[in-house]
Amino acid sequence: MKTAAAAAREGGAQCRGGDRPRQARAAPPRRQARRGLYGGPDRFGVLALAYVARNDRPADKAARYAEIEGEILAVLDGEPNVTARMATVASMLADAFDHYFWTGFYVVAPDRADELVVGPYQGTLGCLRIAFGRGVCGTAAATRTTQVVEDVHAFPGHIACDSRSASEIVVPVLDASGTLIGVFDVDAATPAAFDAEDQVALERLMARVFGAG
Repeated sequence: MKTAAAAAREGGAQCRGGDRPRQARAAPPRRQARRGLYGGPDRFGVLALAYVARNDRPADKAARYAEIEGEILAVLDGEPNVTARMATVASMLADAFDHYFWTGFYVVAPDRADELVVGPYQGTLGCLRIAFGRGVCGTAAATRTTQVVEDVHAFPGHIACDSRSASEIVVPVLDASGTLIGVFDVDAATPAAFDAEDQVALERLMARVFGAG
């Protein structure tokens, strides 16, 4: 004779479908994994970066600038944050050019419109603040013109943040409205490391990354 408990269990089973076997729940569709830039796997469908330092870049300087510019723009596509953009530019350019001894940005200080404060950079300790008109960076900011200096020690008012720096290029950085937001500064440990070719390439890159270019 069946007990009341057994009968109740059977009744419950019949209410849940009787003797019919339960159908397995269909697994949710798997999200198709995309590949991030430079082949980085992206298991969640979110853009993933797997940038790897390279030693096979073009020897020709103009070609190297063109190649790294394309990579920088691809990485920054859709990123609106200025600090993130500056940090990425400094990192990728420093990686692409061995002679870049110090690479980074000085931004217009939010508390003083006539002063630069150090921003994202790669290299040894940078000067924290530079007044407009002082040194190479301050001159570039005050005049809004690129400074290409073959010998920094001969530049009037040069600020020696690191005595090993021998030559320098500083490019003004303007936003889409034409407002000065900072300068891009590169130092080299050898004299005359920069020329008009560097100037053209870096001015174009700054315009495309931060301005209306």
